[in-house]
Amino acid sequence: MTRREWVTGIFLIAVCVGAIFFFRSHLRSNLELSDSNKAKGSLNSPVEIIEYSNFECHSCRDIQPFIDELLRKYPGKVRMVFRHYPSYGTQFSLWSHVAAECAAQKGLFWPYHDKLFENQKEWSISPRPIKYFIQYAAELGIDKVEFEKCLTDESIIRKVREEDDSGLKLGLRVTPSFIINGEIIVGQREFKEKAGPKIESELKRRELSL
Repeated sequence: MTRREWVTGIFLIAVCVGAIFFFRSHLRSNLELSDSNKAKGSLNSPVEIIEYSNFECHSCRDIQPFIDELLRKYPGKVRMVFRHYPSYGTQFSLWSHVAAECAAQKGLFWPYHDKLFENQKEWSISPRPIKYFIQYAAELGIDKVEFEKCLTDESIIRKVREEDDSGLKLGLRVTPSFIINGEIIVGQREFKEKAGPKIESELKRRELSL
């Protein structure tokens, strides 16, 4: 290998590493930005739970009361973050998440989130679920024209896909999946078994470190 070839090779490696670092940093910053309007609890909470969820998923719907119970049990100690993880095997899953992201832009993600899960049996079997997405938005006081425009906004669709991509990069294959302070917990049953002990462990570890 000549000196020129060696230098060229080093340069290409540096460019590739730089591109990977930029992509990861860009994705992380975008996720942190989107997290802010789809989170419950303080950024300073000692425990953060990130949920990768799909609005068409029955288990994702069924785990919600348990999540609410955890938040009530540990007030001020747990931050709950939602991330979009739609199914691409069905026709309208992606659009339910786009609709929820549109609601998030109005500061109404959680009420809209609840409507999608509470009415899952209604919109998920409809041949025209968009009418329900618009109806739920109207019930929350969101302007119909603005909401319909948002549903076709490429930047909103991109936000959903970025969150979905982050889950794929983590190797998540099941919804719901959770990350509690860096530990991945997959599925409704495992989360119910492990969430409480993991939170207690993290709180105890924090007390010992103070």
